[in-house]
This record gives sequence, C-alpha cells and structure tokens, in this order.
Amino acid sequence: MTEAAPVSHRRQRAAGAVWVFYGPLSGQLDLDDAEVEGAEIRGSNAADYLGIPATIAEGLTGTGSVDLILGAQGADWGSSGAGGAVYLFEAF
Repeated sequence: MTEAAPVSHRRQRAAGAVWVFYGPLSGQLDLDDAEVEGAEIRGSNAADYLGIPATIAEGLTGTGSVDLILGAQGADWGSSGAGGAVYLFEAF
C-alpha cells in the first residue's frame, strides 16, 4: 500500500513524500509506522510535489515484480522552470 502527500514534508515545504507499507495490513495505520514496516520516500527540493501521481504497476521492467511509479510535477533539473520528473522503483 502507498500513501502520497505531495504538499507535505517534514523538512521542506511542498517537497512531497510517499510512504510505502508492506502487507498484509489491517486496522489503523500511522505514518510513523512506515519507517519501521516500510519506506518513506521524500521529495528532494521544495515544490517538487513528489507523489503527483503515485501508482503501482506490474511488469514494467520485465522482471515480474511489482513496480512503484512516482511523479514529481514540480521537479526542476536546473532549468529556469519546473519540468517535472518520473521515478520508477523496481521489486516492491
């Protein structure tokens, strides 16, 4: 399960963050549990908006694993404007 908060980050305004929880899961979850039972992925810079969009897909890399795809619509690669970025994480 993933949970995205594109305008949230504990250290940088609007950098965004995505929490990945490993299952099986039941009951109420606390985002602090992701640090123990999963992963927290943070946007690099303010206004990256990591997590817009966030999705899970199978078979994108040809390994048969489940892949996590994260967008960061405000990511800036050194240009004068934000061009955005897409990140692919294999083997979730």
